[in-house]
Amino acid sequence: MTIYFDANGGSVSPSSVSIKKGSMLNSIPRPTRSGYVWEGWYFSPESGANELTGNEHFYQNTTIYARWTKQTVITNVVVNEVTTPKDGETPVFYASVDKDSLCKIDYDYSYEDFHRGVKWYDESAKRMMSSTDTFKIGNRYTVYCALMAFHGYRFQGTPAVTINGITGKFTPNSVDIYADVYCTFTCEKSELPKKTVGDVDDDKAVTIIDATRIQRFVAELCNITGDTYTGAKLTAVEIKVADADGDGSVTILDATAVQRHIADLPTNENIGKLIK
Repeated sequence: MTIYFDANGGSVSPSSVSIKKGSMLNSIPRPTRSGYVWEGWYFSPESGANELTGNEHFYQNTTIYARWTKQTVITNVVVNEVTTPKDGETPVFYASVDKDSLCKIDYDYSYEDFHRGVKWYDESAKRMMSSTDTFKIGNRYTVYCALMAFHGYRFQGTPAVTINGITGKFTPNSVDIYADVYCTFTCEKSELPKKTVGDVDDDKAVTIIDATRIQRFVAELCNITGDTYTGAKLTAVEIKVADADGDGSVTILDATAVQRHIADLPTNENIGKLIK
């Protein structure tokens, strides 16, 4: 007996298979149709009827039909939250896409290198890694964002692209639900945030709460931000803020230095001043 696959406007190979009466299909072909999303195989070409699951036993010649949803073409892509290069900083592999762009960043976690969704390259076209590379002032760096269209949408032609408000470029993929967009930035001078030495809770004052926060961090009871302790390393700015005694590390002595500052006792004169 024969099972026929009707692609219903698309194409499929094979278009039929021979099986023994009472048997199930060993494999189910996947049809294609330009500009459409395949929704599955059904026992009728239009609405109604059951979808083929692959668990059916067949007892007579049968035709099953592909069903399709027409894709809408994406015409505009807006990417935000790309961290622009700052001197001495490491690349950040994150970006977001405006909801009206009808697509998303393709963070594919099935790959070991899940940062494939956002990639940075230097002037020599060398791919950058956060563990080994930093941006250098005056150099130019290119960020690539891999996109995946939402269900029912596709990329065609050359949609308008902006990345952080700057005009970007579009690169199509052989599969029309995927594409890359990219933009080049010039590395700027890094501006330190306006934080003061000793003010770890960033409330614009050095108080006993800051001393307590440092003590709790050293005792591994919380992160320096006050959140649940995770063991995460301090950033360069966090070290500058919490290093109240100025020895280059964060220890219980920094909590003591803050306490002495509050009590107007001799201590590091930089406490309460903007970090340098």
